[in-house]
Amino acid sequence: MIDPHVHLRDWAQSDKETLAHGLMVARRSGITALFDMPNTNPPLTSREAVTRRLREANALASGVSYHIWAGVTGDTQQVREVAKLAEELYPSVIGLKFFAGHAVSLALAEPKPVAPLEAGRPAPAASPAPATKPAAETIFEGASV
Repeated sequence: MIDPHVHLRDWAQSDKETLAHGLMVARRSGITALFDMPNTNPPLTSREAVTRRLREANALASGVSYHIWAGVTGDTQQVREVAKLAEELYPSVIGLKFFAGHAVSLALAEPKPVAPLEAGRPAPAASPAPATKPAAETIFEGASV
C-alpha cells in the first residue's frame, strides 16, 4: 500500500513528526511506500534540501520506500533547477508540488487582506480578473520540463 501524501516534517518541525517515527508507523501499518510533501522547514525546494532529506530517510533503513514531492516556488530559475533535479532523482523525487496559494514556507505571494463587511451593507460585486496567461504558462515559460 502507498500513502502518496504524508508530512513527516522533522528538522525544525520535529515536534510535529520525524522521519524515524513516520517511517516506523508506516512499516508497522503495512504501508510499503510514502510520498512526503515538501512544505518542511527548511522547505524541500533546493538540491541541498532534497538530497539531504533523501540521505537521512535512506539511512534509517526502515523497509518503507521513501519518496518526496519537490517543492516549486514562483522563482523561474528555481523551477528550472528543481525540475532538472526531479528528472535526475526520479523515482526518489516522485514529482513536483506547486502551491497556488499560501503554504508553509512556499507561498508565492502574501495573501491579500479582506476588508470586513459592515453590518447591513451588501458585499461589493466582484469585478472580473484581468486577462493574463495561466500561472503554469508563465512560470514554466522557457523551462524544459
